[in-house]
Amino acid sequence: MNANPRPLLVLLLAEDGIFEPSKIWSVLHRQRGEFDLVLLDRSGGATKTPKPMQEAAVKTVVVGPGGLGKAVNSLCAERQNGVLAFTSDRVCPTHEHWLKRLCEPLWTGKAEAAFGRQAPSPGGNHFFNHDLEVNYPADGDRADRSFFSMDNCAVTREALLKRPFPEVFTYDPAAVWLAANDVSPVYRPSAVVMRYTLLTLRGIYEESRGRGMDLSAAGSPSPSLARETVELLRGIWTDLVFAASIKKPQYAWYPPFRRFAMHFGHYQGAGKK
Repeated sequence: MNANPRPLLVLLLAEDGIFEPSKIWSVLHRQRGEFDLVLLDRSGGATKTPKPMQEAAVKTVVVGPGGLGKAVNSLCAERQNGVLAFTSDRVCPTHEHWLKRLCEPLWTGKAEAAFGRQAPSPGGNHFFNHDLEVNYPADGDRADRSFFSMDNCAVTREALLKRPFPEVFTYDPAAVWLAANDVSPVYRPSAVVMRYTLLTLRGIYEESRGRGMDLSAAGSPSPSLARETVELLRGIWTDLVFAASIKKPQYAWYPPFRRFAMHFGHYQGAGKK
């Protein structure tokens, strides 16, 4: 039995070394004592975090290129917390009881994994906001489980010990881990984080490429160029219809570039063996 009933909150810091913690810390510091904090630095130690956050963390782990899953597995073996929860600097909790709401089904034994809602940031890109509303609905218990991610999820230590994360990952091993194992997640729309949606086309490309490389590392077959092209065209059509429905014709130029960055990045990343 795990000796520590508090969840271990793993906070993924910026990969580019630029991290603005003021918003997320304004929520987390009010819960000190309710969780143990670990900072996961993916920029080779370049990320600068404020002193109060460093002092609150029980540990700071510097992750080199890849190896994100390996770092999490090591933490799981080392720490005795019954639940590991994850979030990142790409999102910000909107409620001080966010972590409790996320972990509750795991504490009661109703599930081995849980993921919360990612809400669009005010003023964010219309197309990203639309995607978030579709993949992370505001009510009900149904969401697209393929979007289970380390931005807002929790897993029991027992489940991770039995089925560790794939070790060689550059972006986010959570979704691939879920797909590869017999784990049924529960969706927690009340555990809300705000996702920042104002990404550049280069940012979209890099994120999609990272996801593709993770799939490749997990042994997924190389993507089909024909299939990616069909998905690209289907996505462009969906976005154009959405632009018309919200009466924003000025956004009609954006979907092709956005979708191309997504699919080209995924194709390049997943083709790496």
